[in-house]
Amino acid sequence: MQRRKSGIYEFRKRLPTELAGKPAPHWLKDNRDIGVLINPQTGHFKRELTVSLRTNDQRLALRRDLAEAQKAHLLFDLAANLIAKGAEGDPKF
Repeated sequence: MQRRKSGIYEFRKRLPTELAGKPAPHWLKDNRDIGVLINPQTGHFKRELTVSLRTNDQRLALRRDLAEAQKAHLLFDLAANLIAKGAEGDPKF
């Protein structure tokens, strides 16, 4: 968790090394859930996920930070699983 100059807190988490900065499969870019992990300009996975916690209250920010951490880990696992399944069926991966 980090506090911006504006006083609003944000959740920040590095993507796992197996995803960070790597090209995203073309079929994964349109996935609604995984799309937040992909830079639309480069088509590569981001290196870090940043989400505003929409509060300047530290106690509330801590609760929201934990919730965002759970979501992030689920997204990372989902992306890795989808890539693994896609790699089995397509020799380009």
